[in-house]
Amino acid sequence: MTSNRGDRAYFDPNGPAITDADRGIYARHYTALRTPLGICSVSTKRRYESEAKPWIICPKRMMELRTSPPVILPEVRALIPIRPGADVRCWWEFKFASSDDSEENELAGRFFEFTFDYILMEVDKSGGGPHPRLVGAPYILEIMTSSTRGGGLTEHMADVLALREQRPLRGAVKSPYTPNYRQVFGRMASQLFAKSEVAQAWGGKTIWILQDVLLEYIQQTTAFDPKPFVGQTAGNVNLVVYRMDKNATTQQYDLTYDKTLVGHSRVADAATPDFTSMLGIGHIPPLELLKSTLERTQARKRRPGDPVNWIDFKW
Repeated sequence: MTSNRGDRAYFDPNGPAITDADRGIYARHYTALRTPLGICSVSTKRRYESEAKPWIICPKRMMELRTSPPVILPEVRALIPIRPGADVRCWWEFKFASSDDSEENELAGRFFEFTFDYILMEVDKSGGGPHPRLVGAPYILEIMTSSTRGGGLTEHMADVLALREQRPLRGAVKSPYTPNYRQVFGRMASQLFAKSEVAQAWGGKTIWILQDVLLEYIQQTTAFDPKPFVGQTAGNVNLVVYRMDKNATTQQYDLTYDKTLVGHSRVADAATPDFTSMLGIGHIPPLELLKSTLERTQARKRRPGDPVNWIDFKW
């Protein structure tokens, strides 16, 4: 949660919603002026379900690729055909935009504008320069974990830090720390087709990493049936699904591989109109533009100690 909520993921004991009694409890246990409150996962029972299930909130709980060498889930690695031993650079939170003003037809003016969770690309370090040459196709990894609801966080942080039951949020839900699964599915649907199609056009892949509870929510609220996509190898959509299994010894939940779904983003018959075109890509920038943009980012002047958004490692 600290990765996604910014300054709202910190408890401020001087906030107007905090009582003097709560300030006293806070002062007995904590010394910092602001205490980060990070939520890895939550257990919740959705409407029409008989038992609570764990939902991963922090994407780092699913997979995190900011330390070299990164720990890449084996089922994800198996979908990426980078040759063993190759040098790889991985960027995170990379923003890429491009417009197409050259076409003199109805497509003129369309543009591409997305942020990628991670981009992995094989590189060549033989040139000896400060940065390697980009030689491979891009492999995009998108981690679709849920966020939490946004209201009443300050009061509920006080309840969590005081180890007491959380107060009702305006009588609507018992806790704001429940997954906002509608939001994460809407975010996924708005990107799934476009990012899958652009990666295919670039000669690479987009791999979507999600949890079984999100897939169950999609099945319950749409006409999607995942069964025909299990065991397939052809298609530009790659979903790798994990679940949280309770460990009987530790009484904790372990991340466990569930299944991989592979298929096509849109119907093959382009002559048949369908509304999935609303979700597809309108303008596909050339791969060379992506590479040149990544190279300009690498070459940007930085002072010693300035952060970068990439790591290098051996595949």
